[in-house]
Amino acid sequence: MWPASCCTASVNQLLSPKPIRLALRRTLCALVAGLAPAARSELVDAAQARRAAEQWLTRSAIFRWAGGRAIASLAPLDLDGDGTTDAYRAALRPAGYLLLAADNRLPPILACSADQPLNLTRSPQNALRALLDADLGRAHAALRRLDNARGSPIEGATAARHQSVWHELANPLPPASTQRVTMAEDPPGTILVPPLLSSTWSQWNHYNRAYPPDPLPGQGYDGRAPVGCVALAGAQLARFYAWPPRGRDGYVDVDSNTNNLIAGAFLETFAAPFAWSAMQDAYDPWNAEPEEAVLAVSSLIYSLGVAADLDFGSFASGGSSAELTDLNRALNRYFFYEPGAVAARPGNEADFDQRLRNEVLAARPVVAGLPGHAVVVDGLAEEADGDYYHLNYGWGGINNGWYRLDDIAGSSLSEAVFGLQPAFVPLLEGLGTVTNRSGAVALAWSLPAARQPAVQRYRLREGVFAAADFTDGAAAFDAWHNFGGGWTLDADGDNPVFRKNGELGRFELVTREFFRAHAGARLSFRYRACLEDDRFRVKLSRDRGLSWTTLREYTATGWDTRWYSVELDLQANGGEELLLAFEYSFHGGYYYGTYGAVWLDDVALRGVDRLTWTTLADDLDAPACAVGFRPDGVYHFAVEAFDGALASEPSPPQTVVVALDPDQDGDGDGLPNGWESEHFGSPTGAVAEADADGDGSSNASEYGAGTSPTNAADRLALRVEEATPEGYTLRWPSVAGKRYTVLRAAQLAGAAPFAPLATGIAATPPENRFVDSVAPTLPSAFYRLAVERP
Repeated sequence: MWPASCCTASVNQLLSPKPIRLALRRTLCALVAGLAPAARSELVDAAQARRAAEQWLTRSAIFRWAGGRAIASLAPLDLDGDGTTDAYRAALRPAGYLLLAADNRLPPILACSADQPLNLTRSPQNALRALLDADLGRAHAALRRLDNARGSPIEGATAARHQSVWHELANPLPPASTQRVTMAEDPPGTILVPPLLSSTWSQWNHYNRAYPPDPLPGQGYDGRAPVGCVALAGAQLARFYAWPPRGRDGYVDVDSNTNNLIAGAFLETFAAPFAWSAMQDAYDPWNAEPEEAVLAVSSLIYSLGVAADLDFGSFASGGSSAELTDLNRALNRYFFYEPGAVAARPGNEADFDQRLRNEVLAARPVVAGLPGHAVVVDGLAEEADGDYYHLNYGWGGINNGWYRLDDIAGSSLSEAVFGLQPAFVPLLEGLGTVTNRSGAVALAWSLPAARQPAVQRYRLREGVFAAADFTDGAAAFDAWHNFGGGWTLDADGDNPVFRKNGELGRFELVTREFFRAHAGARLSFRYRACLEDDRFRVKLSRDRGLSWTTLREYTATGWDTRWYSVELDLQANGGEELLLAFEYSFHGGYYYGTYGAVWLDDVALRGVDRLTWTTLADDLDAPACAVGFRPDGVYHFAVEAFDGALASEPSPPQTVVVALDPDQDGDGDGLPNGWESEHFGSPTGAVAEADADGDGSSNASEYGAGTSPTNAADRLALRVEEATPEGYTLRWPSVAGKRYTVLRAAQLAGAAPFAPLATGIAATPPENRFVDSVAPTLPSAFYRLAVERP
C-alpha cells in the first residue's frame, strides 16, 4: 500500500503546503533481504519438531480433509545462511509438506500443503520464500525484544500461548510452569472454505504468449517477458468468476522504464469476448497446448496487464511489475467489477484479519500483497491453534498451501483488496453496435453467476436521441462513472464540487452515456488545480472509449487556490457519438498529497443530443426479451436488474442497427443503405467522397476495404519492411472475406505501369504477409495494394 503523506502541517503550511516527493514502488515479484539473525532461547530440536508434526497431522482438519499424510523426512532449514536453524521442513507421503517453526514462541506450523511440493529457492517468483523471509525476520526481531525485556505485553502473551501449544504437541506432559492448552479437548478443526481456485497458473510460456519479446529471457518463457504476479493474480480471480463476457473501452499502457530492458506503448482494446470455457486449470510450459486454450489465457492476462499499467520487464531485470491499486482500478474501469478497497495490514492486524476472514467466508477470493509479490487468498481452515489461509502463489501450483498469518510481529500480508467482485450490472450480449438484417430484434444479457441469485426482475429500456443540454452542479455522481472510486463530493464554501485529492494512480470521471454534438456544441466547466508532477486531463472519445483525445492538460500549477472557467468548442465532432472524461493521474514525483490535486464544478454540454429513455418491459424474469419488428434505423437499448431493494446500474447501451435492405442505395452515392445506417445512423448519412475519420481514406474506399469510416486507426495501409534474404516483406491489415491484389512498378515517373504481382490473395485477419523475392535484384520497386471486387 502506498504510504500516506508523512508531512506535518503548521498554519502556514496549510495556507501554502510544500509539495511532497513520492517515489514509485511497484510489486515486482522480487525477494526482500534475508532474515536478520536472532538469538533464540527457546529453540526446538529435531525430535520435538517431528513429534509436533506427527501430532498435528493427526489433529489437523486440513489433513483429515485430504485423507491423511505421513512424514517421509524432516530436515532443518537455515534460511538466512547464518548457520542456525530457522525452521524445519517435513516432507510428507504421498505428497505435501509441513513448515515448522524452530522457536517455540512462534506457531508450530507456519505453512503446509497436502498435495503440493515445497520449493524454497530464492527466485523472483517464489512468493512463499519471500513471505517466510519477511515473517520470520520480523518475528525474530520481536522475540529479541522479549529476550531483552523490551517486548510489548501483547507480544509476550502471544509467545506464551504458542509455547503452550508447542508443549502440548511435542511433549507427553507440559511443564508445570506452562499453562496447558488441551488441544484434544478443543472442538475439532474444520475446513471452513476449501480452496476456491482450480487454476494453478504461472508467469511462463503459454501464459505470456501476448507479451512483448524479452531481450534476456528466462528458461521456459519462450523468449517473452514474464507475466508479473499482479496481472496473474487478477487473471486467476477473473477466471474464478468467469467474468466479464468482454470488457469495455481501450487503453494504451506507455512503458518508459528502460531499466527493466523493455519499453514501448502497448495498446489493447477490451471489447473482444473472453473464452472462459477454453481456459485450462494449468498449462505445461515445456510442451504444446491447444491453441484455443493458449489464446484464451494469454489474451486475458495481457488485457489485465495493459489495463493495470503494467511495467513490462525482462526476466533478467526481475520481471514485470504493477500495483494492486492499479489492478483494482483496472478491474472496475474496464471489466465491470466493484471498486475494491485496498487496505494495509501492518498496524491494523485485527481489523484486516477480520475483513479477510469475512471475504473468504463469503466465497470471495482476495488478491493480497506481500513484500514484492501478489497472491490470491482463496481458502480458510480453522485449526485448534488458529486460522490458516490457503494461498495460491501463482507459481504453477508450487508451494500452494495453507499459511498462518503472523501474530507476533504483524507482518505477513502487507495489503489486500477487499470487496473485489463482479459488479451487480447486467451486460447485453453483443456489447457495442450490432447489425440486424431481419428487423426482428431480440436481446439477451447476462450477470455473473455469483450475483444471479439476488435478481428478482429485470427492466428493459430503449433510448432515443433528442436535443438536450447537460448541466451538472457536482452534487452527485449520477451522470458519471467514478472509476476507481477516487473522486469524492466536497464543498467550496456552501457550493458542492467534485474533488480528487493527491493519490498515486489514475482516476477518471466518465459520462455514463454517450452524446452527440451538433452545430454550436460546447463544453464548459470550472476547475481549481494544485499540481506538481500529477496531472489533470480533459478527454474526449469518438469511438465509445476505445481511444481518447486530450482536449486540455494541466500540471505543475503550483499551489493555486483560484478557480478558472473553461469553454471548449465541440462542433468539429458534429454527428459523432462522444464520451467525456476528466482524469487525474499521478505516477511518482512531487505532489501536494491530501491538500492538493483537483476541484471540479459546473460541467455543462450545450448543443448536444442525449439519449432519453422509455421502459419497454419492467417485470422480466428471464435474461432475454424479444423486442419485435423494427424498420430500418438505429436503436439503443439498456437493461437493469433489481434485487428487491435497489436497481443495478444500467448496462452500457447496446446499439442495434436494423438494415433490412443492406444492398439498396437510396441516395445513389455507391454506398449501400445498410452500410450507411450502420456507420452513420441513417441510410443517407454519408458522402462517398468525404473522409469522416480523417485517416486519408474516403468513405467509399473504407466501404470497399471493409474498414470503419469513423475510426482513423482502422484503415487499409501497406507496410514494406527492410529486405531480408527472403526478399521484401509486405504487410497490411486484412478483413475476413476480402481478397487482395499486390501490384509493383520499377519507378513512379514515366510510362512504367504498376503490374499485378499476385492476385486473389485471401485475407488472413488480422494481418496479411506477402514476400516479394524478386524485388531485391531490381534497382528500385514501388508497390500498390488493391481490394478485389467480389
